[in-house]
Formats: sequence, structure tokens, C-alpha cells
Amino acid sequence: ANVRFQGIVTYTVVFSNTGTADPAVVLTDTLPSGTNFAYWVDQSGATYADNIVRWSGVLTGGSVISVTFAVTNTASGGATITNTAYLSGSAGAVSSVATFGATADSYPTGSGLWSQVFAPCPTRCKRVIPAGATITLDQDIDLDGDFEIEPG
Repeated sequence: ANVRFQGIVTYTVVFSNTGTADPAVVLTDTLPSGTNFAYWVDQSGATYADNIVRWSGVLTGGSVISVTFAVTNTASGGATITNTAYLSGSAGAVSSVATFGATADSYPTGSGLWSQVFAPCPTRCKRVIPAGATITLDQDIDLDGDFEIEPG
């Protein structure tokens, strides 16, 4: 799915144990570039620090743990964002991957020079200047196509 700039993406990581208790299970999910942690939906004892969602503890036989959290999409211009969660325990390690695409709209990283605040678009994209941003044109720019200035 494509997610707009500053849109919310929700991740749910579910892990279970069909065997005997495992005393040392660890889930780690380092958030990818292009996202910022937003909030917990179902924390289930997990923590967030230094850009890493982490859960560790005993996973008893027959138990199921679900960790759900939301991130804000900070990417634009059609970027692909891939998130990988890792789970390890006495039986080994596994990983799970989830991917989303950022919409082709391109938003500036802040106010400043056009060439410094807009990332290059891999394909044709719409540049959106949000309310409150001041952009200075510092190069020849072809304004053919989609261009939007959001009202303030």
C-alpha cells in the first residue's frame, strides 16, 4: 500500500510458543529510515528506546504475544520502506518483513533552499509545500506538471 507523507502505518508482531516454556525470548525491531515511532496500540510489555521496539522474557508453552505499534511515515517521493522484526529464543531465530511505499508526493524536510529540502524524485512526482514552510528557489526548476501549495 502507498502511504502519504506523515501518514500512520501500524505494525503488529504476533509470536507464539507451541512447545515448552522458553526462558529467553527476544523480539527486536529497529525502525527503518523513513519512519518515526508514533504510539503504542498494544504494548504487551514491549519497550521503545533508541529507535528499537523490544520485547524480552519467558514465553510459556501455549502462549501467544502480540505487540502492535504505529509509526509516522517521514518518506516521500515514491520511496519503499522495509521493516524487519527479529525473534530469537532457545529454538533458534526467525524474522518477518513488512513493506510499504511512500506516495509519489514529495514534501520538503523543512524551510530552506529548494535544492536542499526536496529529495530527488525517482520518477515524476508532485512537490507539496505545506503551510508554514518557506522555500527559496535556487536553481532552474521546470514547474510543468503537478505542483501544490497547501493553504495556511
